Amino acid sequence: MIFYHLDRTSSLIEGKVLKNYNLNSVTNYLEDHADFLFPKGFSSHGRTYLLNSNSPDAKIEWFYEYVRRSHFNSKPSRFTSFFAVDCLDEIDDIFGETYGDVYKIEAEHSFRADMNLLKSPDNFLDMSIYAHKYWTGELYEDFYRLNTNEKIKWEYLLYGEIKVKEKVKEFKPLK
Repeated sequence: MIFYHLDRTSSLIEGKVLKNYNLNSVTNYLEDHADFLFPKGFSSHGRTYLLNSNSPDAKIEWFYEYVRRSHFNSKPSRFTSFFAVDCLDEIDDIFGETYGDVYKIEAEHSFRADMNLLKSPDNFLDMSIYAHKYWTGELYEDFYRLNTNEKIKWEYLLYGEIKVKEKVKEFKPLK
């Protein structure tokens, strides 16, 4: 299936097959635990959040990962997945004015979820509800968006063999 990815780190090259990483840590116990949690390695997204645990986004990622492990183990981990959208127009709708090149990506497998559910509400019970809705593929619209105008933001977690096909749009860095 074909998807589109905004490459904000300038790490993609046409023809590249994406691989997961292992943690090369200065401390063996961190590397050992990362290998225990993610024996097949993790994506660049996962590597960002493995050691960056003080950001609000990292806390959301870890919470959602443990909900997935506890209740939706057949779903792909966000720590090992590559993220994309299914329509080129969605890049602008989701990310707005940003920088990076957009690539056409081909993936063997995918899981679709509404990015609007990746939230950190005021309490953990609400956060648990959001995470469960995310992993079941439900829409935020059907849940809490009753009185808002938020647009559905479908994201695809890609896994299995992932190939970078071609650059389809080039963005210039913002000044």
